Amino acid sequence: MTEHVGLVGLGNWAIALGQHLARAGCRVTGWSNAQSEIEGVNQHRRHPRCFPDIELVPGFTATSDLSVVMAQRLVLAVIPAAALDEVVPLMKPAQGSTVISAIKGMETRSLLTPLQFMRSAFGTGVSLCVISGPSFARDVITAKPCGVVAASEDERVA
Repeated sequence: MTEHVGLVGLGNWAIALGQHLARAGCRVTGWSNAQSEIEGVNQHRRHPRCFPDIELVPGFTATSDLSVVMAQRLVLAVIPAAALDEVVPLMKPAQGSTVISAIKGMETRSLLTPLQFMRSAFGTGVSLCVISGPSFARDVITAKPCGVVAASEDERVA
């Protein structure tokens, strides 16, 4: 069975991670509030701003409906840290799902890490994980060798 992965955000890092997952056989649905990004991904198979030279694989789609993304068992949050206080309250992950943070930085008002900020919003019924480099979005999207590290309070989730 093909895994359907939700992607909150459609910036450089999100596009690179989504393309990697779609290339690996996952169905990926990314969320954005920018109609030009959604149309670019769905109609032209390219992001208009991030990597416009890269054709996205067919398993990668986009939506403005955050509930479609959050209905997935596995969700990657890939938004700017400055948007955490705006976007996280809108995210309603299903109980038993896993949210993976690929967010760099800290929430600016509380100075919590993205995982700490999400834990305070989601409670304990959602597993949380974080991924980080050393890697660059351009290397990931062009399938160059690179490394990504995962960490979680629960080793099975990482």
